Amino acid sequence: MPSNYRDEYGQDPFADESGKNPYGDDDTAPTDESQLTAGGTDNPYATAADARAGEYGHQPGDFETTLPPRGGLVLGLGMAALFLSFGAVYLTFAYGAADAAILVLAISLPPWIMGRMDLRAMRMGAMPAAGHRSQTRLGLWLGVIATAIALGCFANFLYLVLDHFVF
Repeated sequence: MPSNYRDEYGQDPFADESGKNPYGDDDTAPTDESQLTAGGTDNPYATAADARAGEYGHQPGDFETTLPPRGGLVLGLGMAALFLSFGAVYLTFAYGAADAAILVLAISLPPWIMGRMDLRAMRMGAMPAAGHRSQTRLGLWLGVIATAIALGCFANFLYLVLDHFVF
């Protein structure tokens, strides 16, 4: 079926000399199973290897795709966050400064989030767990503890501000 589109020379760019689209679908569809490709499937892109795979579907080769382990990074961030949270406690109680608590929140949330994501990836097999699961778990919990300390410092700051101005 010729298209209604014509170029500047009045020719149909989607039709050959006979008026058919060489890039379009063929009007003749297979009528029985023997005319289908690759062992009776209706997948036009199937090959003979796909037919041999049979009921098992896709079989991966001799390679794995895994994420690199980040246990050391998560542990380092968790330790840094915990160390800074003790400084935030001192600054909040001694000087009433909330800046340190906000900084500790910014540093303590990434090990918590990254640790959860990495432990989930290890559980699903997308990241190697050998030797890294304990580092990741410890970094996650250090991040959780540092976050709790920072939230406590921020709550103390709010109490000091409200106590000074309201009461």
